[in-house]
Amino acid sequence: MTGSLLAIRIILGSIFLISAIGKLVAPRLFVNNVVKYRVLPVPLAKAYGWVLPFLELGAALILLSGWQAQWGALVIILMATSFFIAVAIVTARHQNLSCGCFGLLYRERVGWPTLVRDAILVAMGIFVFMVDDGTLTISKLISDGASFSSILALTFIGLAFIISLGLAVLSVKPDLLRRRARNS
Repeated sequence: MTGSLLAIRIILGSIFLISAIGKLVAPRLFVNNVVKYRVLPVPLAKAYGWVLPFLELGAALILLSGWQAQWGALVIILMATSFFIAVAIVTARHQNLSCGCFGLLYRERVGWPTLVRDAILVAMGIFVFMVDDGTLTISKLISDGASFSSILALTFIGLAFIISLGLAVLSVKPDLLRRRARNS
């Protein structure tokens, strides 16, 4: 169970970290996308769009470090539930909208696949919330004299994460960013 918990925490944390960065690269574009959903009144939609990437970033860092992971999982449960509700409304209205889930890094049309993904994110968040007991933090693993192989595995996970994050950020073309930011 410990390995599953750690894997799910790393997966969730990585997903939400990449998602936050993709939105923070062009925040106005994301805010406009949230407004297009027409689920919230415009002032609330704008506030939600501006705040959400920072919530994603905070929850991701909490999950990746393991410190207070249940709180990070709770934030993810609430965010993913809000995504699910918004996508369900847009899908029921037959609106042809882009998800905006990963900002400029990845775009897709909302629909059933998006609903399934959001439901899986909620389930993963619930798993972490219910199972995490606070014993799998990076600092505890190091201070408790975790085995060399555990520390090496964490190091490789960290390196893989940093490399994938760097590649994700580099994949966003600067001219595309400028063009989209001007259009938002």
